[in-house]
Amino acid sequence: MRKVTISDVASEAGCSKAAVSYVINRTRPISAEVRKKVLDAAERLGYYPSGKRNTPRRRSIALLIRGDFRVGIEPAFTFHHEIFRRGYVPQIFMCGSDAESLKPVLSAIGNDRNIAGVINTVPDIGSLNLLKYCRELPSFIYARNGCMLCSVHCNYTHRMNLALSHLHTLGHRKVVFFIDSATMDKQQMIDNLAFLQRYSRSVGMEARVVAHPERRDNPVLFPKLDREWDGGATAILAWNDFFASMVYQWAYERYIRIPDKLSVIAFCDEFSARGFAPPLTSVQIPLDLLVHHTVEALLARIEDRKTEEVLLHPFLSMGASTGPLLKKH
Repeated sequence: MRKVTISDVASEAGCSKAAVSYVINRTRPISAEVRKKVLDAAERLGYYPSGKRNTPRRRSIALLIRGDFRVGIEPAFTFHHEIFRRGYVPQIFMCGSDAESLKPVLSAIGNDRNIAGVINTVPDIGSLNLLKYCRELPSFIYARNGCMLCSVHCNYTHRMNLALSHLHTLGHRKVVFFIDSATMDKQQMIDNLAFLQRYSRSVGMEARVVAHPERRDNPVLFPKLDREWDGGATAILAWNDFFASMVYQWAYERYIRIPDKLSVIAFCDEFSARGFAPPLTSVQIPLDLLVHHTVEALLARIEDRKTEEVLLHPFLSMGASTGPLLKKH
């Protein structure tokens, strides 16, 4: 059987041999239309380039997840299933939070000829990191409002309203909201502050925001929790399940019973909330919809289809970490 050559692919795709070489070797930008024609022609003819590359057809999606704690594990499983269902192969990359370990991982993804696109669930990786190291690979960031590489957004105002309304109904009047100052964008932080001020004034609550970089260790966070507890706080709203786990550990060491003495709510998924004892009351985004729309947006970019902005609304999932306000001490 005669070996398929670049000339055969060029003839089948109706373009020059140079264009075929550009698509396979990714040596320069080329239009999505020409790239699709070349890849389709190569797949039909069964063309396999010589050297280290096995096939020019990119059917893998790089999935970036955190490797240092469990935040993001359940979305990773859901993404894995959805990517497979759509006909692509997921490749999971574990990433840390420091720049030195991040650069080689993203560079390797950018140089991999089999990867068609990137989905990022890691808070420490921003749009500029992906655009710089992953070159022209289509990339999307999971669940991050106000981001240039995210077209699937969450109604965070409604999320705050659900959490604060629930605590107000239980009788709590002094609430602390711990946010991740390392990864939250400035506009989102301003929006959260503005909503807290408006809501607290309207219902007679005192709601404070305490910023804390997620990467910092417990000895830095615990004194902040001590100050808020001594100041009369009876409920804590956690930015994610990492913060919630720190609050649980702090409460255990201080002999503060949850929910008898302290109520805790977190913004996280159902998988993470069930792992707490007592189970965590949480405000959740419908994970299956969030993953479906994120994968669809990425595949539309890969296949040169039009993408649309999507806004998803959260819901309150009752656990056992919140209870009516009792005598504190």
